[in-house]
Amino acid sequence: MKNRLFILCAILLLSPTAWAEIYKNVDANGHITYSNVPSKGAKKLDLEPPANTGFDSKPRTRTPTPSDFPRVDKQTQVQRDQKRRKIL
Repeated sequence: MKNRLFILCAILLLSPTAWAEIYKNVDANGHITYSNVPSKGAKKLDLEPPANTGFDSKPRTRTPTPSDFPRVDKQTQVQRDQKRRKIL
């Protein structure tokens, strides 16, 4: 089972990114249709690949807690958590 999972992950990581041609068609009523199949009157769009890979290059900074934010001591929080677990 672990071997199958490893092989699947390796295939997904090593597979090339899929690129397709995109066509834009505007009909007589002004409706816009996008497709990967060329059709009569459709114009091919030349799009640049996205620059962002989904990962932020900047580390996220935490917003500091306001000084007037109400605090709860650890024992009170533990009691609240236990009550919530009983409810669930």
